[in-house]
Amino acid sequence: MNLAEIRKDIDHLDHEILRLLSKGLELGLRARRFKDMIYDPDREEQIRRRRSSLTD
Repeated sequence: MNLAEIRKDIDHLDHEILRLLSKGLELGLRARRFKDMIYDPDREEQIRRRRSSLTD
């Protein structure tokens, strides 16, 4: 594998990361419509713990 191929792979990963972040944002905005109707502190804590474990 040469430098050009590595850069191409990095560019592909960057694109995929941005695509996934955009999809996550889209889903979060859809979910927000329900937030006024539903408050689930257990779910919020579950998400906080999961995200915290991903950054450790």
